[in-house]
Amino acid sequence: MPSVTVLLWVAVGGALGAVGRYAADRAAQRWVPAVAEVGVLVANLVACALLGWVAGGTVLVSSAPGSAPLPLVSGPVLGWDWWLLGSGLAGALSTWSTLTLQVVRRWVAGDRAVAAALGLATWVLGAGAARLAAEASVALTG
Repeated sequence: MPSVTVLLWVAVGGALGAVGRYAADRAAQRWVPAVAEVGVLVANLVACALLGWVAGGTVLVSSAPGSAPLPLVSGPVLGWDWWLLGSGLAGALSTWSTLTLQVVRRWVAGDRAVAAALGLATWVLGAGAARLAAEASVALTG
């Protein structure tokens, strides 16, 4: 069972992530009303980059040829900050269920090009953001 401290860091990160997602969603609805889903897209991309930074460096380093496997939690962020940033903040900031709902709504409404672009952009850009952040974490933290 996780310690109370771990639960506290996840809760704090989760609260910050939820507020960030809400702010991104509201800003997009105000600034880009024709494609209000941009707020969820941005929140998901930031979460992907954050998780890439936090955990991705571990995957890249441990998958290098001839390297020994690393523990699950290693890399640039260890301890309380991993729980705050990875599990809490990025977990609450991302909202894949809302993305799915938005894509289906657009598809059913006949906006199939927007639906497909939104879904594809999230997957491709999310993977790219995670990879770039993982590479940056390795380059900057060794």
